[in-house]
Amino acid sequence: YDVGAFTWSPDGKWIYFVANIEDSDRSVARHIYRISPKGGKQSKPNKIVETKGPISQISLSPLGKWIAYFGHNMHLKFATDEHVWIVPSKGGKPEDIMRGSGISTWVYVNSDSRVATPPSPPVFSPDGKRIYFLAGVGGSSHLMSVTLDGKIETVLGGKRTIEGFSFSSDFSRLAFSYMDATHLAEIFVAYKNNLNREKKLTKFNERLLSELSLTEPEEFKFKSFDGLEIEGWILFPKKIRKGSNIPVILEIHGGPHTAYGYAYEHEFHLLCGEGYAVVFVNPRGSSGYGEDFAAKVIERWGDEDSKDLMLALDYVFKKYDNLDKNNVGVTGGSYGGFMTNWLVGHTDRFKAAVTQRSVVNLFSFIGSSDFGYMFNYEFGGYPWDGEEIERKYREHSPITYVKNIQTPLLILHAEEDYRCPISQAEELYTALSILKRPVKFVRFPGENHELSRSGKPRHRIERLKQIIGWFNEHVRSKK
Repeated sequence: YDVGAFTWSPDGKWIYFVANIEDSDRSVARHIYRISPKGGKQSKPNKIVETKGPISQISLSPLGKWIAYFGHNMHLKFATDEHVWIVPSKGGKPEDIMRGSGISTWVYVNSDSRVATPPSPPVFSPDGKRIYFLAGVGGSSHLMSVTLDGKIETVLGGKRTIEGFSFSSDFSRLAFSYMDATHLAEIFVAYKNNLNREKKLTKFNERLLSELSLTEPEEFKFKSFDGLEIEGWILFPKKIRKGSNIPVILEIHGGPHTAYGYAYEHEFHLLCGEGYAVVFVNPRGSSGYGEDFAAKVIERWGDEDSKDLMLALDYVFKKYDNLDKNNVGVTGGSYGGFMTNWLVGHTDRFKAAVTQRSVVNLFSFIGSSDFGYMFNYEFGGYPWDGEEIERKYREHSPITYVKNIQTPLLILHAEEDYRCPISQAEELYTALSILKRPVKFVRFPGENHELSRSGKPRHRIERLKQIIGWFNEHVRSKK
């Protein structure tokens, strides 16, 4: 069984939990059950809410009348915005009270300076008429609220990623944590009747940050080939010599339904410290720009999304005359690794590339990834469902274009990565070795898909050294 979030009823008579007792191995749908805490043979889970999609968190209203949960119905597959839904605690038909809002409760802004944690659950106001939640908005995460009849307000906004929140027992004070592009997460407090006055309570990272010389990213937006607006940022080195050509690294986020934005990325600042300008972009498929934007990559990985990324480079080279368009590198992990593999198989524009925890062969990925069975949602079925679907898998697998790869490629992969198994990296390395292309393969024992975020310190340091060393060898201008 797959048991996820759970919570007590206010009267302590029931425990409500999220699970799929019937078919958790092959279905993304999760349902809400309740069970008596008394236990024993007489206490069996009772399904009270059945849904068509995933559920990430649940909570009950103060008097126990309503269940609120984060979820969606998969109507646009995994691009569907996650919303606050409510349903009577005794069971019934769930209602999406954020329908049509264009806002998602899925907090997706990437950072390599946090350990992945469950999202803060929906929080009812004391009168049970309003629900508080975190929401992704472009490259930020905000604290918002929604009434039971669907009126949404922003409680705390700004160019930052709010990581979590908690109200005091009398609901007069709000504690929260956030990070932004140049500050690691700290804890703050504000009074609910004056949220504009935020008080910082912790200084965990103050000494470290005072010793660093960090730059703020510059935001840019441009129209892609079809008129779609794309948001991105560029991070410049602190010290720029007048008239110098700055080498550039394009960073590509994972997902694809996540985003970059106003969150601390240690890797980006490290590259800047080495003298590189870092470009990071939210191409179509990213979260935070509405579900129609996110759905544009369904069954089309590598097609239009790759054009967005290449056009982002064209845009920054046109806007900034101190960038060296002849010395450009590219890197990314997970879906970002897929896209790195894809780009070097379709263009010779990059001097070097680093692919991390990547997807290479969608056929073998289906049968080896811990969520491979869910890829029918991304590609319209399984490879064996017919010639048309089989063709999609073949045409969208970077391994198909491996003969085109001339770019020096560093492959970084964790040996215990079950999301993107290391066999993906092995296939790519073997093919490039046979083709006698410039390639290097570094394996990290005892690590998983979270290597860059929560791996062993010595391995995280080694990973960064490998990235810097590869780009310094192949990208940095020899002038």
